[in-house]
Amino acid sequence: YVSYLIDLQKRPEALKALRQAVLIQPDSPDMQLSLGEALAEADQLNEGLQHLKYAVQFARPSDPRPGEALRKWQAKIKK
Repeated sequence: YVSYLIDLQKRPEALKALRQAVLIQPDSPDMQLSLGEALAEADQLNEGLQHLKYAVQFARPSDPRPGEALRKWQAKIKK
């Protein structure tokens, strides 16, 4: 649903849905990862990085996605 909204250029609605999902499941690495990336893509990088850090914290050690996303967006800050 959220990716559909983003594809339709309805980013504010997508961010609202993701924020609500994080409120419901704050320790979900998938929700934190999705919100973090959506915020970063919306030029809300500082807030996005915070959610990506939460995603890393809550993720299983075998799941590389949160760490990869965090490193990708941290690198963009350094440019």
